[in-house]
Amino acid sequence: CKGCMGTAGVCGKKADVAGLQDKLTGALIGLARAVGSNTEPTEHTYQLLIKGLFTTITNVNFNENTLQALIDEVHAEKQNLLPSCPSCAW
Repeated sequence: CKGCMGTAGVCGKKADVAGLQDKLTGALIGLARAVGSNTEPTEHTYQLLIKGLFTTITNVNFNENTLQALIDEVHAEKQNLLPSCPSCAW
């Protein structure tokens, strides 16, 4: 969050949005670890990974509610794939 500490970063997002994007990135890492743990990912799993990466890398969405909903969806998908994965908790 070094570039988004004030009222808005260079791209226009605020620090709270940057924090949610960081949480989303962490959730995606956890989901990727679950996928790599001998599970059966679905098409939805792959689409969710792509959607999450696109959202954070391209800065296309600064809506806090949408970002939180995506974080929750990623956590739910990870839980469906691998409910008790200590290395997947981000």
